[in-house]
Amino acid sequence: MATINLGRIKPVFQGAYNGATAYVVDDIVTFGGETFICILASTGNATSNATYWSKLAKKGDDVTQLTTQGDILFRGTSAVERLPAGSSGNVLQTKGAGVDPIWASATGINWDYKSADFTAVSGGAYICNTGETAAFTMTMPTSPQDNDYVIFCDGYGSWN
Repeated sequence: MATINLGRIKPVFQGAYNGATAYVVDDIVTFGGETFICILASTGNATSNATYWSKLAKKGDDVTQLTTQGDILFRGTSAVERLPAGSSGNVLQTKGAGVDPIWASATGINWDYKSADFTAVSGGAYICNTGETAAFTMTMPTSPQDNDYVIFCDGYGSWN
């Protein structure tokens, strides 16, 4: 019966690159946080030599912006940027697409008590008491603006 030599049928991981090692086609090595595969047998040819090596996986960018517990990373105009931890009680505020987030003071909410039909206003916060079975109609503002909000809460029961 005839014997057929298929050669290597799968890549072989060799670990960290060593210039003194003889590498053959399909050997895989790591160097500088990146992964390479041998495409032409050799000894002593650095992984940067494209005649002998092809890059399989590129190293990602190092994150150096974090310096303090509580820091937040976000995508800035062209790179990853650091937002230092905010002051106690601050909240993260976004300003929409194309603008960096900031820390802002939490806004106090002045609740308005309602128990019948009403028209909400921008920036309003309402506690609505409808009883067990009652209903009401809340009409929303007709011309909302950017950053407008209306908050309402409907509940029934007693406070302990």
